[in-house]
Amino acid sequence: MLGHTGTRLALIGALCWPMGCCAWGTLADLDAPPAVDQLGVGLGWLQVPRSPEGTHHRQGLLPLVDYIRHDGWFLSTQHGAGWQTTWLGGSTAGVRLWPQWGRAREDAGLNAPAIGPRLQTQAFGNVRIHPALWWQSALSQGAAQHRQGWQAETGLSSGWTTSAGWIGIGVAVSYANAAFKRDYLGSDRAGWADWSWRIGASQQLDKSWRVEGQWLQARTWPDDDRAHHSRRFMINLVRDIP
Repeated sequence: MLGHTGTRLALIGALCWPMGCCAWGTLADLDAPPAVDQLGVGLGWLQVPRSPEGTHHRQGLLPLVDYIRHDGWFLSTQHGAGWQTTWLGGSTAGVRLWPQWGRAREDAGLNAPAIGPRLQTQAFGNVRIHPALWWQSALSQGAAQHRQGWQAETGLSSGWTTSAGWIGIGVAVSYANAAFKRDYLGSDRAGWADWSWRIGASQQLDKSWRVEGQWLQARTWPDDDRAHHSRRFMINLVRDIP
């Protein structure tokens, strides 16, 4: 079917760019540790919501750097910094620090607190349950105004090969504690925070260059019980450095 586990997963799940403030899109999509260290650089264009309910968006160009070591350590503008390992014939699990830029008060109304930049910690796992089907999960901690918020997200992803790349799809749902939902969605009760779907694609241009893109649509439930629709779009041009 598809190549390396990370190549199949990258863009099927939500990519973790250090920009914006999202209640969804926390699943980790990483290559399995390679036989030799790998480095990729490039440039990406990104549009993300400035608050989880998607009232306002920001967009712009961002540099890309992805460094993955053979022993599982990684440093990436897309995935943060951390360590992972492989198990069960292609499944992966690990931990990482993931930067979030935070949110100004005016981005979410007068009743929402201002939330500054921070590093969230996360444990993640991607379980291969079929040659082209993965169960992805992530548990994140450090969100909300006083860094007492935590969130669990889980979902299924699949993909198909093309002549020089692949196309992937996925769905996910997230659950959060009261601190998270209070500061991001205006509710004092722990519970389901959102569900989302995404579609991604990758096209190899030559031996070194590739273009990648993803659309992610989320449906969140703030305190007013009216479902809000948020979206994230990105497109990257990446060069693999020998």
